[in-house]
Amino acid sequence: MKRTLPPTALLLPLALASVIAAAGGRPEGPKFLLLNANGPTLFRRAVRYAVEQKADIILFSSTFEGGGNFDGRGAINAAVDEATAAGILWVNAAGNGGGKVYNGPVEVGADGYVRFRAPNPTALRFSNRFDENAVTVTLTWNDYRDAEDAGTEKDLDLIVEDARGKVVGESKLVQVSGAKAAGDGETRNPRERLVLADLPAVPSGQEYRIRVKAKAGTFGPKDRLRVLVAPARDNPFTDPATGTVAYPVELLDASYGGEIYPPADHPGVIAVGDTSRSSAVGPTADGRVKPDVILTAAPVRFTGGDETAGSSNAAAYFAGVLAVMKADQPRLNVAHVRAWVRRLDVNE
Repeated sequence: MKRTLPPTALLLPLALASVIAAAGGRPEGPKFLLLNANGPTLFRRAVRYAVEQKADIILFSSTFEGGGNFDGRGAINAAVDEATAAGILWVNAAGNGGGKVYNGPVEVGADGYVRFRAPNPTALRFSNRFDENAVTVTLTWNDYRDAEDAGTEKDLDLIVEDARGKVVGESKLVQVSGAKAAGDGETRNPRERLVLADLPAVPSGQEYRIRVKAKAGTFGPKDRLRVLVAPARDNPFTDPATGTVAYPVELLDASYGGEIYPPADHPGVIAVGDTSRSSAVGPTADGRVKPDVILTAAPVRFTGGDETAGSSNAAAYFAGVLAVMKADQPRLNVAHVRAWVRRLDVNE
């Protein structure tokens, strides 16, 4: 007897939806709900709709740079709580922040600048080998609350300089709290985000520098910050000078760990990564191992010439596997999946 595959809510970019949407053309195939989850508000609405439609599996092939303190809690993960409480299997991409993240304590020097645990304690270095590249630098610190836009009294500024100390970009929003609404140049979130458009290439030894300055609030031993450097052009290339494979942008002082963003850090989520260099790894801020599943890197090539790669593909593949398993075993839950994955790991 044929089983009908379960409805699956896909909270993912439309390009990635093309990877698996063709499977829904048969009566016995899965029913897909393609939902717009672009931003926290639409994300919450999409999750609520998926719960109302009694979806069996949610695939979210993205992460949020803010909204939580990387410990599985926060406003973003509160929406995930609703889905997992309803028995929905949630599959999430681990993210593609591998090697692009610095994690560390907020240690403020006498000059007000944060000291990093890096070769140059006053700055984090990143290279750029392509002219007119666009690089986004995002700074967050662990003062998010469970409610969205709850406010914070701790204020950090983000500055990017060239090797000579000239400022090439800065984000200096004023963090506010209490009943005060955020006005122009203000925010209620512990985040600064800077987009550096048309960034010139620089030779080795002349890397750009990221600096962070404390403007308000008292920072103590439990305060931590995270810096993410995300280039628009990130495909590896062969360096003509050395003949070796290189990347357009590299964060030279990356932590190589603690790279999992919400909601992939949620304890009830199956976070899926791959074996590529860019796939993000944990642990979470509270010490849990992430991702939960690692697949072999598998790029997807379309007939039109486009190509996708990264943990988003891996998560889509794994969600497809779970859809088939769920059709055969309707009582399948996240505990079963974790136990199955552990057995596969041991047997391998």
